[in-house]
Amino acid sequence: MATSSETQIAVEVNGLTKKYDDFLAVDGLSFKIRKGEIFGLLGPNGAGKSTTMKMMVGLTSITAGSIKVFNKEIKTFFDAREYMTIVPQEPLIWDVLTVKENVKYIIDIYDLDPKRAEEMMRDFLEKLNLSDFENRLAKNLSGGMKQKLSLLMSIITERPVLILDEPTTGLDPIARKEMWDYIMSLKSKGITIILSTHYMEEADYLCDNIAIIDQGRIVALGTPDDLKEKYGGNESITFYIKSGCVESFEDLKQKFPDCNFAFIEHEKMLIVSTDNAFDILSHLVELISAKGIEIDKVSVSKSTLNDVFINLTGRKLSNE
Repeated sequence: MATSSETQIAVEVNGLTKKYDDFLAVDGLSFKIRKGEIFGLLGPNGAGKSTTMKMMVGLTSITAGSIKVFNKEIKTFFDAREYMTIVPQEPLIWDVLTVKENVKYIIDIYDLDPKRAEEMMRDFLEKLNLSDFENRLAKNLSGGMKQKLSLLMSIITERPVLILDEPTTGLDPIARKEMWDYIMSLKSKGITIILSTHYMEEADYLCDNIAIIDQGRIVALGTPDDLKEKYGGNESITFYIKSGCVESFEDLKQKFPDCNFAFIEHEKMLIVSTDNAFDILSHLVELISAKGIEIDKVSVSKSTLNDVFINLTGRKLSNE
């Protein structure tokens, strides 16, 4: 995955905060997004990703902080409408209209060039295998097809910034890969994309830079490779604990100071992030067994963004 070169800043967020009564949903987020890159917001459900995106397009008021898009401050939906469009997690479509009629409605709302929009629609329908469904009522589409239609209705507006909130939720693996390829094709056209997801492999495959968000805060920011190198190590050893008391691994941390240890209690998993898994594996097994802990099985793998999230929060992202 190539990282975008230094270019114009498309989006700048400073101290973005959202508070609902006593609940702090988004807590002082700050980041910059370069023109033409895919920027990921990675975190569990409830981390504040969707709220952040709604503030960015003026659908939710800002408690504190600022958002600028191409150096224009965004405060309302009408400010954002000129520069950004969003594909929400729940598809925003009209069930009583056909696929083609939904697209026509957006063309009229945004006063788009009908010929240009029609060409884009044809291209999109073909690439995502929807050509046979243009005359089908939206209410009769599957969840995945509705998500694709929602994306189509956003991209035909041709705004320079596209916000995708969990765009592949509900898609099967084949449809998800088709969506990934289409998102990459949009990037190749110079569109700046902000993507929220809780799928680690999706963020790793698509994103140039990622903000990992937990409980409304950014806990790490960087490229996928940089994050894995800094917080995940090159490799991950997972011990599946069969029995025994797992209370503290301070002694292991002292013996292996360059490793990161995290215990996922509800899954009885001890995860060790390291740069030399096979050099230390037998020694680790010996020390863990000496503590009276019975190991069910062990696996070794390349570190992922999930390992990064575990090391930063002590929790497993994929099961949130």
